[in-house]
Amino acid sequence: MTALPATIAPTFESIDEVINYAIESAEGLWEEAGNIAFDELRGIPELYGSLSETLIRQRLKDLIRYRSRNTRAALLAPQPDRALSDGALVKMAFRNLYEFPIAGGKKLGDAGKAEVQEQAAFYRTQAITELKRAQWLNSIARGMKVREIVRSRYSLEELTQLLGKAEQRAKRGKK
Repeated sequence: MTALPATIAPTFESIDEVINYAIESAEGLWEEAGNIAFDELRGIPELYGSLSETLIRQRLKDLIRYRSRNTRAALLAPQPDRALSDGALVKMAFRNLYEFPIAGGKKLGDAGKAEVQEQAAFYRTQAITELKRAQWLNSIARGMKVREIVRSRYSLEELTQLLGKAEQRAKRGKK
């Protein structure tokens, strides 16, 4: 009786190679591909370590961003149960507002006039775009019954027409 040859484990140079291998091995089953990729990466300490570090770093950034957003929102929201003097509240708000991020990785407290104007122009453009979207979605909702679905109420052509009308209203500055 002849012994079966041992299967040779694939070797990987990068995380992309592991992902490609997992996708091919799982034959289109995404959850299985994820499990295969995880199992393969755990066996390669240097790749697993670099991925772990990247994911941990990103998760920490997300948590910090979330916390700073909540802190800023808490400062701006009325809080009658907190006994802060107006002066203390202003000091706390300004200390955090100096940290407000603007383009180029700077903080508001370190920005010059041109940088502040550039950021304001960015937000103005973004606000106009969001106003168009809000007006478009409001016009869609106005034409619908309570339990109606957009796809069954409007054709793509009608949605496009409503979008055009919303853009015109936004240019005129109307609701």
